[in-house]
Amino acid sequence: MVFNVDYVKRFLLCATLAVSAGFLPMLVDSHLCRVNAGSLDDNIANLLSTRKCPGCDLRGADLNGAELYGADLHGADLSGADLQDVDFSGGSNLMNVNFSNANLMNADLTGANLNGANLSGAQVDNTAFVGVKGLTPEQKEDLRRRSAIVLD
Repeated sequence: MVFNVDYVKRFLLCATLAVSAGFLPMLVDSHLCRVNAGSLDDNIANLLSTRKCPGCDLRGADLNGAELYGADLHGADLSGADLQDVDFSGGSNLMNVNFSNANLMNADLTGANLNGANLSGAQVDNTAFVGVKGLTPEQKEDLRRRSAIVLD
């Protein structure tokens, strides 16, 4: 197994700070301490085969039309990704996912947990946010204004 030295240094620094401050859960969701810091291609392959990639760096990934129902992507960075027509239904864990500037057009997020997700600048035309968890009333209204389908 080959280790990325920069990643190991960042993780050890973060782990030391988190443990000394008593914030061990910070290790899981911190952008500094990404659990899955592999290459983009490795992270995409892992996600498509297991539907699990918490904390993954998937910036700019092309996942157009992927079947990711029930996926666990909590804490992942999908900023700028092509997620058009992706199926995130089935209670996907999308907590703290960064979807900024991603293309989510026609995606299905039915039943997903979006608590803490960043949807700023994301294209959400005809995207189904049906029965999702974790969105504030203000976020829901913003999504409706941006042509998303939002139903409780």
